[in-house]
Amino acid sequence: MTARIPAPGITIYSATKAYLRSFGKALHYEFRPYGVGVTTVCPAAIATPLYRMSPRLMNWGLKTGLVHTPKWLVKRALRAMFRGRRVVSPSLMNLWLPAFISLLPGFLVAAIWKKLKK
Repeated sequence: MTARIPAPGITIYSATKAYLRSFGKALHYEFRPYGVGVTTVCPAAIATPLYRMSPRLMNWGLKTGLVHTPKWLVKRALRAMFRGRRVVSPSLMNLWLPAFISLLPGFLVAAIWKKLKK
């Protein structure tokens, strides 16, 4: 999701993800005439130590579908790659959350990030 929306607090991470998404799409078009495919994978929350969540919260995320396992992501990424897709954002959260955040006024987004940062 940080490839689509700026994320205060993880600014450099967010910017590099936006760059990689754009770079992957451009490579896809450049290499297509040579029969080389490029699929950029934009996962949402994946159950890894990156999030530093408590096991209880992680399990709740997995049960509700807000967090997915690495195996789930790899299956979807490989399916997209074999179908020749440019970009794959396999989680519904990747679709609705950035769209929702883009509709909010800037001051509200800043207030939300400030609250989440605490």
